[in-house]
Amino acid sequence: MSQQSFPHSPFDTMEIDPEKMARSAINAARTMLGVLGVIGILIGVALLVWPGKSLVVAATFAGVFFVITGVVRISVGIFTREVSSGFRILNLILGLFLLFGGIVALKNLTAAAGVLTVITVVLIGMGWFIEGIATLAQAGRGKSRAWPGPAVRSRLSRDSW
Repeated sequence: MSQQSFPHSPFDTMEIDPEKMARSAINAARTMLGVLGVIGILIGVALLVWPGKSLVVAATFAGVFFVITGVVRISVGIFTREVSSGFRILNLILGLFLLFGGIVALKNLTAAAGVLTVITVVLIGMGWFIEGIATLAQAGRGKSRAWPGPAVRSRLSRDSW
């Protein structure tokens, strides 16, 4: 069986190949994942323990998370020499955005909690919207076709106006 060759894209230079990475780059990636994992666990515990204050707690932890993640990504972008330039530049840019966002969130926790609420509501709304579309599409797949899709389409067609 022959291997299929995929076309090369500009993002291939940012691919992480553990066999080509130096031990220090691997350790930096593992450290970053470990720090992010611990922070994620702390955020989850705080939200479970203090549900009444969850928005401010979540905004505080999100701000701290963004600051730490930004610093780690900036450090990886500056000090990791064994990876491609694209990977380093991407880490620097993302790190600066995360650091700035974290500082802004920590400066105004009330606004950050409000933004967090809006983002959560938008994501829930998008989920329900997609669920509704998927349910309607699935309902039209059966042999009985007991859903109003064809009738709605015929009434909304240009000819019926």
